[in-house]
Amino acid sequence: MTTGEKFVKYHWKSTLFLGFLVIAIMGFEVVIEDTDWLVHKNNKAIVLGEAVEELETDNDRVENIEYQNELRLLLKKYINRRSEFETESQDWVFLAGATKAELLDIPVPLDYKDLHTYLAFTFDLEKEAVISGDKDKMGAVNDRWERVLDKYYWINY
Repeated sequence: MTTGEKFVKYHWKSTLFLGFLVIAIMGFEVVIEDTDWLVHKNNKAIVLGEAVEELETDNDRVENIEYQNELRLLLKKYINRRSEFETESQDWVFLAGATKAELLDIPVPLDYKDLHTYLAFTFDLEKEAVISGDKDKMGAVNDRWERVLDKYYWINY
């Protein structure tokens, strides 16, 4: 028996174990590279292996501020004109419809889509309540306005 054959005969288990170990280490490195994003806590999302930060851009902030200003002015004008009506009247219905039309012309940032939809629906409910003269519906509409003004404090300024 040659020296190589003796080596293999006595150390074949160790050689086999070493081979499996090398393959396992190479596989583990591949897995670590693929899951490297798990280690980085500051990344918000992974898209095609690229880290994408979900930070609000300056443009988004400007759009939000412009929307808030336009909406605040529109609602102040509406609330002031609405307070002139002591009883339900056709003018009130026209005012609510015209204000809703103006509301729908305002470009809406993604952050305020829910508010915008809620306000449009509130104008519809208010028109319905004024036309029907139902005090319960009018109370529900007033409650909706109070919730909006409480939740979105910037409308009152």
